[in-house]
Amino acid sequence: MTRQHGLSFKKLDLHIHTPESECFLDKNVTPKQIIDKAIEQELDAIAITDHNSGALIDDVKEAAKGKITVFPGVEITCSGGGNIHIIALFDIDKGTKTVENLLGTLEITEDKYGKPDAFSNYTPTQVIDKIHEKGGIAVLAHANCNH
Repeated sequence: MTRQHGLSFKKLDLHIHTPESECFLDKNVTPKQIIDKAIEQELDAIAITDHNSGALIDDVKEAAKGKITVFPGVEITCSGGGNIHIIALFDIDKGTKTVENLLGTLEITEDKYGKPDAFSNYTPTQVIDKIHEKGGIAVLAHANCNH
């Protein structure tokens, strides 16, 4: 058997919501079903990026063990120039606590978790800086949006 070295393409979806996001319509979807759907779509990895919540990250990671890679993340709404949504992505060894710690730093309280109308009073630049300080990577959630 020949072993190949070098880069290879991977199919990822880095913006997956779960029932923890208020906008997710079917509240009965389970972490296993999320993983099964990702595998059905032939994805190599996904990121769980609920609106202002990290509640189901650890459960989805558990359902994914040995099947698919799950990156923990969160979609954050911040002030300044309209509703700007920024995704924070973290290393696969992180989880719910990392996301909740970031949300606390951004002054998004637990009663606002999962709600799309929750937002941080920090500017987009400040949110990005705080994501980086926590070891994450910041990505615009809706780069084609006019905000």
